[in-house]
Amino acid sequence: MLAPVFGPGLAGVAAEGSVVLGGEGTIRAGEIQGRAHFEWRDGVLRDAANAWAVEGIALRGDLGRLWPALAGEGPFVLTFREASAAGVIARDGVIEFTTDFSTAAQLLRATCALMDGRVDISPFTFLFAKPKVQGEVLFAGLELGRIATLLPPVL
Repeated sequence: MLAPVFGPGLAGVAAEGSVVLGGEGTIRAGEIQGRAHFEWRDGVLRDAANAWAVEGIALRGDLGRLWPALAGEGPFVLTFREASAAGVIARDGVIEFTTDFSTAAQLLRATCALMDGRVDISPFTFLFAKPKVQGEVLFAGLELGRIATLLPPVL
């Protein structure tokens, strides 16, 4: 379960997969300098109570600073094979982002297949101190009949 590590908002969410860590570094005068590379392979996130899941997750990235605070080096790349919730299935997702882990994350690219079409999200910056997102979501080629099944009945 993820809640003890990441907070109560993830209560009931379970994670699976393999994590591979590698790196190099030195400790001089109590300061850690180095780099680390990590990968999460064959990942799965599941919340049975809320009926959603993400399967076939891979996440890889490099950390250029380890101490006293983490810092990413280059983009992190997250991919997934399938995400499902509320009867909607997204496939073949790719998300690229950067972060300094303390002030902001920047989305560089996000895309997936959805309802026989594609969804792309325009780049944006997410400030941790002011959690607000503004951007564009672009839909192309979605099957309207599949969207209609999700809409409430109209008189």
